[in-house]
Amino acid sequence: MIDDTSEVDNTSKVDYTSKTDDTSKAESISKSENSSKVENIRNAINQDGQGEEHQAKRRSDKGRVASTREWATAVTAVAAFTLSLITYVQLNSDPRLEVLLPVAIRIQNDSGGTQLYMQPSFTVSRKTDVSAVVSDIQVSIQGPTPSPSLYWCCIGEYVGEFIEEAQAPSRWGLRWRETSQAAPIVVAADKPQAPYLRFVSFGPELFTAGTWNVTMSVTAIGQGTSTHSLCVEISQEVLPYVSSGKGTVAFRNNLPGVASDCYVPAYV
Repeated sequence: MIDDTSEVDNTSKVDYTSKTDDTSKAESISKSENSSKVENIRNAINQDGQGEEHQAKRRSDKGRVASTREWATAVTAVAAFTLSLITYVQLNSDPRLEVLLPVAIRIQNDSGGTQLYMQPSFTVSRKTDVSAVVSDIQVSIQGPTPSPSLYWCCIGEYVGEFIEEAQAPSRWGLRWRETSQAAPIVVAADKPQAPYLRFVSFGPELFTAGTWNVTMSVTAIGQGTSTHSLCVEISQEVLPYVSSGKGTVAFRNNLPGVASDCYVPAYV
């Protein structure tokens, strides 16, 4: 009896232990599955969060690019407008007249009075579509004797030709040809002017030997009057040619080897 009871007890113990082990395993598996599910949920949450962050970053990048493009477009438009405005103002600005004295002038005494020929250059220093207009040119002279009063007579040119003279062989020379009376001179930025001007007097005063100071006053519409001065040296040896009545004598300020700042005879 004792033996049978022992066997029964032992059998009961074995079955109980086995059930306990199965239960532990089931609980372990359940915990593992739960942990796996929790981890999966966490991963899903993290992935969702990362996806949202990535999308937010992409939206931010797109917004930044769009903002940069809009800014670049605005800057380009402002620059183009500014350039157009500067160009418009420049092309419609007042022209600034520049006057350059000639390198040569010609003078003559004759029975009718004194004559002075000059060919100044007129330019516009600014790039503009507006033209400058020279409305008047006057010349005043001061010298060792009473000065002739000159006025602007006309515009013309010198033409080279053979000149016939009585009882003398023909010679090559320059002859003055008048092309127009004194008139306003229009000067554009792309069209400078260099008219040959003739100034005459009908008084008794003539050029004499000595140094003469000549001042040319140029009046331009809307710009007032500018003055430009030069001096002429007439020697006693040259004076007979100036007063010969056979033509003008050229005086220049660019002869080599001449130290004078004045215009001196180039040839007679």
